[in-house]
Amino acid sequence: EAKAAQAAPPAAGAAAAAPQAAADAPPSSIPYHGRRRTIGERMLQSATSTAQVTLSSEVAVDEAVKMAHGLSREWRREGVIVTLTGLAVRACALALREHPRLNARLEGDAIIIEPRVNVGVAVDNEQGLVVPVIRDADKGSLKEVVVALREVTERARADRLRPEDVAGGTFTVSSLEGTGVDAFTPLINPPQAAILGIGRVREAPAFDGPHIVRRQAATLSLTFDHRVTDGAPAARFLDRVAELLGRPYLLM
Repeated sequence: EAKAAQAAPPAAGAAAAAPQAAADAPPSSIPYHGRRRTIGERMLQSATSTAQVTLSSEVAVDEAVKMAHGLSREWRREGVIVTLTGLAVRACALALREHPRLNARLEGDAIIIEPRVNVGVAVDNEQGLVVPVIRDADKGSLKEVVVALREVTERARADRLRPEDVAGGTFTVSSLEGTGVDAFTPLINPPQAAILGIGRVREAPAFDGPHIVRRQAATLSLTFDHRVTDGAPAARFLDRVAELLGRPYLLM
């Protein structure tokens, strides 16, 4: 026991040496250039040159998740997997047809309403954030949108995007569906007027008459440029997206 007591102090001293060594190490330096600088400058431009406001809503996605799973089973042989993000891209595209002020940009003294609905989707790869675009996402079918999303996402993650893949976006969806994040505040992708952020799908309590039941929910966060539109129209757009996700057969 005496030997053990004598051995303890050196061990403690050795443990104390590690933080000291770390404190003496010089800081590392990462060059701020290339894609990292481009992303940073665009986000700074977004934060300082627009009047951004964010609206958030917790949305029931039970039916959307159920349909995504069912369609994935149906289309799996074709390599098509449906996610909440894919359904949200389609929902935003259809809602933008009804609320075109969110599908716009401010150019000088004029608000330009875009004639096409081209939805960008934020994708993270090893080189940083990229936003490939799904063109005319309000047209065709849900399956066509999901396939287009898969194709541009695969190219983005392989860092094989073409210039036309990232051009012409009119609205952006940023999804953290596969993470542990409930909600976040997305920054507008300039010169667009709005962006939708999607948090993770989680279980949440809800009332079914007098009973408390479990449901699947996700938080949608819409950031919009208050110079282009106001809170009430933006809220109606967000409500419409939530309605479409609650009745996902309308997305087909």
